[in-house]
Amino acid sequence: MSNPPLHGVDDGPTGYGVLGEGPARAVLGISTNGTAIEGRTSRPGDGPAVFGTASGNGPGAQGNAFGPQSVGVWGQGRIGVQGNGSGDGEGVRGVGAQGPGVTGTSQTQAGVQGTSVTGFGVHGTSADGDGVHGDAAGNGSSGVAGFNSAGGHGVWGGSASGIGVYGQSGAGGAPAIYAKNTGGGAAALLDGKVAVSSDLTVGGAAHVAQALTVASDLTVNGTIHVANDILLGGGADCAEEFDVAAGCDASPGTVMIIDDSGALVPSAQAYDKRVVGVISGAGAYRPAITLDRQDRPSGRRGVVALVGKAFCKVDAGFGAIRAGDLLSASPTPGHAMRAADQAQAFGAVLGKALQPLPEGTGLVAMLIALQ
Repeated sequence: MSNPPLHGVDDGPTGYGVLGEGPARAVLGISTNGTAIEGRTSRPGDGPAVFGTASGNGPGAQGNAFGPQSVGVWGQGRIGVQGNGSGDGEGVRGVGAQGPGVTGTSQTQAGVQGTSVTGFGVHGTSADGDGVHGDAAGNGSSGVAGFNSAGGHGVWGGSASGIGVYGQSGAGGAPAIYAKNTGGGAAALLDGKVAVSSDLTVGGAAHVAQALTVASDLTVNGTIHVANDILLGGGADCAEEFDVAAGCDASPGTVMIIDDSGALVPSAQAYDKRVVGVISGAGAYRPAITLDRQDRPSGRRGVVALVGKAFCKVDAGFGAIRAGDLLSASPTPGHAMRAADQAQAFGAVLGKALQPLPEGTGLVAMLIALQ
């Protein structure tokens, strides 16, 4: 014999049709193939069909589902599930043991939407993973998108000790970070130091309003326009590469002449009018600018100082050298000497000594002045 159904009616405005009390479950509903407990309301307005209240720290209403495809709480309507939190508590909280705490799905609108007057519209926190993570499979769509209709930031990223904003792309032709300004302003504003650890490609004009420091090589395949001064602090002369004859000494400081083949060889004749200069890079001086630089696997190239200061090999055996003396090629291979004979020195002077050398051979700083 089956148990009679439970039926309760109360016509009072605040009474109970059915009231259950107990130290554990006040009311328990069990169904083998239907709804265990169902609530309906015919009250016009916003009366709830099922209402739960907890005076302690427990939930007012709780749903548990243990099936692999079951749902703990399910709601249907214009608003499927709504929660209101008093004070600083959560309106809705979702906890997942291994899956998502809260999942939202929509065919045409936002799967999950958060709105706030002064706080966060959506706030994500993670101990070891991503605070907010977005995936998008459509072409042209974004995994994470932010838009600000006022004057604030569309997307903002900050970090206490790591990277504020990080972008990564696996496509060969797609940039990891792309910035575009349709209003005519700057696409990107970098307020601080900029470090580039790989290639830097500039497809249009580059405007640098303040200091720009390049710690390594800079290759420019185009024209550099300078409206002000160029200050070169790492070198002392302007040099140019020349072909050097095979098998000859072209070490820094060597006085070079040009032979009939057009290649350079060390000087070996006094007042040789074929003198072109000295090989740059001796002593403490290095070339600041090198012209006609060529990367040729065959043949030898020598960097000859043309303008500025350079150290030169000199031989004081043909006369003590004082600061201010004119220098010319000497009989000592690759060495200069004091140009004592002004008649022979015409057209053979390669520079002016900036320091003395009383005797012997050595390096002397020279102001380059071919004449």
